[in-house]
This record gives sequence, C-alpha cells and structure tokens, in this order.
Amino acid sequence: MLQRLKELLRHSAIYGVGSIIARVLGVLLLPLYTRYLSPSDYGQIETLVALSAVLTALVAQGMKSAFFRFYFDSAEPERRHLVVRTAFWYVMAASTVVSWRALSSRRRSPGCCSGRTITGTWWSPPSSASGPR
Repeated sequence: MLQRLKELLRHSAIYGVGSIIARVLGVLLLPLYTRYLSPSDYGQIETLVALSAVLTALVAQGMKSAFFRFYFDSAEPERRHLVVRTAFWYVMAASTVVSWRALSSRRRSPGCCSGRTITGTWWSPPSSASGPR
C-alpha cells in the first residue's frame, strides 16, 4: 500500500510540474507586462485567456474521457488504433477550424493592445508605431 502511495505521489508531482512552471513564468514576466501594457490591455488579454479556455473545452468536447473509455474497453489492437486515430484527427480538425476562424476574424478587426505592438513578437507584425511607452 505504501508503495502505491509513493507511486501516486510521484506521478502527481510529474503532472503538477507543468502547472507550477506556468504560474512561475507568469510571475516572472509580470515586469515585462507592466512595462508594455496598459490596464485596458490587461483586460483585453484576460478576455482572450478566458475565450481560449472556453474554446479549448469546446474543441476537446470531452475527448480525453471518451478516448480513455473506448481505448480500454477495446481488447483488439486494431480497434485501439482506430480509437487513437479518430481522437487525434478529430482534435486536429477541430483545432484547425477554430484557429482558422480566429485568425480570419483577427484580420477584419484591430488587434489587441490599442494598436501598439512589441516589435518582433509572434502575435503582431512590427510597425513603425511600436515600442515601449
């Protein structure tokens, strides 16, 4: 029993490291955020974060739970491969559609950060009006 608890603790720690690293990076990047963004920009970014959480839930649509249920219910290897392929391609297709839709709507509307960009970043092209305030 003690061995199983140690194994559970070890596996939980491995899964928890990613969450901890993301939160630590958020704190470490706070000076960069405060230098380049205004309070209204924080609100726009938080809206994007909330939207991404909702879209992630919509795209996944319980795929993780369904995958594990059908994968372990299947005894035949070819049936398991079918479950893996179906789950993979569904998530890829749904993610592509959502990403394409989000990028095509971004072209029609102004970007975040009130038109200011940080030169060389992945979310906006460099412009002559960019730079710190």
